[in-house]
Amino acid sequence: MARSTSALSKSSKAHVRKPNVKRHAGLGSVGVFELPTRPLSEYTLAEYGCALQETASGSMRRAADLTRAAITESGFIGGVLDTITAGTLGLPRTFIGDDRIVKALEGDDLRDSEYDLLFPRSEARCVMAWGITLGVGLGQFVTDESRRLTPPQQTQPLLAQEQDDGSFLVPPAPLPMQDVGRNATPSLVSWDPRWLRCQWAPTGSTWHLLTAQGEIQIEPGDGEWLLFTPYRKRAPWDMAAWKSLILAFIMMRDGIFDRSRHAEMLAPVRAGVCPLGSSEPQRADFARQIREMQRFPWFTLPPGFDYKIIESTGKVADIYKAMIDAAEADVMVKLTGNKVMVEGSAGFSKSDFQARVSASLRQFYAHAWSDCARTQGLNWWTLENYGPAFAPPRVDYNTDPPEDQDAEIARYGTLGDALNKLRDGFGGFGYDIDPETVLAIAQRNKIKLRQKPAGTAPVTKLELAPTDIAKVVRVDEARASQGLPAIGDERGAKTISELEASTTAADPPPPATPTVPA
Repeated sequence: MARSTSALSKSSKAHVRKPNVKRHAGLGSVGVFELPTRPLSEYTLAEYGCALQETASGSMRRAADLTRAAITESGFIGGVLDTITAGTLGLPRTFIGDDRIVKALEGDDLRDSEYDLLFPRSEARCVMAWGITLGVGLGQFVTDESRRLTPPQQTQPLLAQEQDDGSFLVPPAPLPMQDVGRNATPSLVSWDPRWLRCQWAPTGSTWHLLTAQGEIQIEPGDGEWLLFTPYRKRAPWDMAAWKSLILAFIMMRDGIFDRSRHAEMLAPVRAGVCPLGSSEPQRADFARQIREMQRFPWFTLPPGFDYKIIESTGKVADIYKAMIDAAEADVMVKLTGNKVMVEGSAGFSKSDFQARVSASLRQFYAHAWSDCARTQGLNWWTLENYGPAFAPPRVDYNTDPPEDQDAEIARYGTLGDALNKLRDGFGGFGYDIDPETVLAIAQRNKIKLRQKPAGTAPVTKLELAPTDIAKVVRVDEARASQGLPAIGDERGAKTISELEASTTAADPPPPATPTVPA
């Protein structure tokens, strides 16, 4: 499919996404169709060598074909990859950003979350799988025009307001909160990376995509195209896992096929022994009985005839198991950082994602996807729905296992008790802990601190008797502490002692005791 340079350049520029340009309604609206994927290559070491040469020139076709074969035809490789992608996207997530935006992204029981509409789980898994294996995962944001609404318009400019401490702060834009599911939210659609080509240039690399109508240039992160490259930006395929996965897949597949061929050739053989002097009709009849006996292995043998089953006694088949085990171990170490699935430890039997994938790789996969989603998806979604005054939110996946989360909560409590003891202990000798020390401890434990307002004095807990508490606690405060509503009149502002005194003064004096006449 040869095309002139001028025609290619013209077609490429026509499909470059620009800010504030209306999104395409779908793949067909602009004539961008994905070509049918029909891999024709054989899975051999020779094809692997050709794939290395093609990727060096920027073509993903042969490497993508071999990678697809590895993750779809090998149940082991595909299962490990599904565990990583489904496990990462299924982790507990927290959205960090403006409360109104976070509310829309989270959704509720009755309405879908905007994040799940923007990144459908099935399509996001496919893009992530290609990014982890091939180093490049391609997706396109496609808008459903039936759900598209006009973004809210900001009628007044935002002016910085001076704060009490002398700083200036730009207030949030007074934009109405749109209902969940009513924002202009496109949906991610995954593309097969075999049609990708990276073109190196002195000014930087460019990405080109072959479609049914020809090759176009795409700009990842422009609001329409997403390119998940978890390992590196330049030549992302170099550090990806596809090289070791393909080698392991070829070794694994050859081992399985050779083992099957070995079993077929060296299967147990049924043999009939005929004595010397037997006639040809006797031997033919004996062979017929052996061939036809199938599941009814009994017949009468004349004297001198014998029936045997000859089995292979060699250990040649053990080498095939060793090849398959070595290939599976290589896949596990590359993708998960351990050999849990090969060794069959407790993490595999419990189907525990945290135990099956090492902590460092769990965090790496989750952070890489979070960064990509924010810089190539959430930023445009926030801009088009809430305007430039709002920073794009971030999705944070909690990769810690439950027992580590419980231990962290207990550690915070122990840390607080230790700081109180240090403060009281040094205070007894006339010293205070330096604020820089407290700040350093907080930073090491990932605790964010906020300076107290000026003039706020530290509060010291005093031990008071119940009678003293009654003198300083108001009636409404006491009722609120017990879950009771306020009285609703001026008595609520009085202290308990004042209320008791006023009640005693308002009561009529008791009647005088009658005297007995003399």
